[in-house]
Amino acid sequence: MAFVTYPDWLQDLHVRKPDENAGRHIARIVRGLQGISLTHERERLEALFLANEAPERAALVASMKTNCGTSMRAIYALAGCDSADRYLLDPYQVGMAVAWVLEQARINGALVAASQWRRAGPGWGLHYGTPGKNDDHMEWALDTPDPHTGSVEHGGGGRPGNAITIARGDIRWSSGRPLRALIDPELMADNPALADNPY
Repeated sequence: MAFVTYPDWLQDLHVRKPDENAGRHIARIVRGLQGISLTHERERLEALFLANEAPERAALVASMKTNCGTSMRAIYALAGCDSADRYLLDPYQVGMAVAWVLEQARINGALVAASQWRRAGPGWGLHYGTPGKNDDHMEWALDTPDPHTGSVEHGGGGRPGNAITIARGDIRWSSGRPLRALIDPELMADNPALADNPY
């Protein structure tokens, strides 16, 4: 097995700071990746995908039509998400990325009902979608929601240009899609980030 050597800018995001919990670590990663996409700084996108793709596949995956689930999977890996049973390392089809993230959240007991959105905070995953329609979307909460309106800064992939972006919006709705579930980062990424990720 080889070990990935991250560029300095990504290594800084990879290592959790002593005062960070998993959620705040993820929020810092998302902010640090703001704007990278298939058409903008793709080299940085490739570096991100090295968190959970073999080096020979990272460039290939970065040339595909990435989406929110692809980015979320990579960010969880970068943040030290438990990779027991090598589930982070299995190649996957892009269209299955959201389903993959939700399945890992179920396995880790990290899937939280949407009705508990007030519990969310930095680094919480937000799963949007209309039941019965193929319009699933994922974003990250980057702050604590307003307790009355649910408004919170958020970021994620799957937007025009497939960029990781940051915006303000109502976490209960995204492009007309209802919030279906939350993902607790303390249960998804409960291990301090390692110095290197094995392959």
